[in-house]
Amino acid sequence: MARLLRCLDVTTADLHQLAEAQAARPGPLAERIRAARDRLGGKFTWTDRTRWELEQFMKALTPNDRQSRLTGSSLDAALADPRWISVEPVDAFGR
Repeated sequence: MARLLRCLDVTTADLHQLAEAQAARPGPLAERIRAARDRLGGKFTWTDRTRWELEQFMKALTPNDRQSRLTGSSLDAALADPRWISVEPVDAFGR
């Protein structure tokens, strides 16, 4: 999710605010973002490690890779992963 969000806006410092803004929009990409947020207990958590990995990812990203990310296909693949079936939903507090 962080990679997709960063591809949507490379300048924002607040991934949470960007995620909420994108989820509030109409359309299929916003629906995917909302679905991912719901599966993760209603919010995204951005650890220092996640932010560092995101920075490394963005350094190596080509324009074609960025465009591919913007289609939402990687998010579709993550949402279709059968491992979600065995995971019980968690609330915003990780319970």
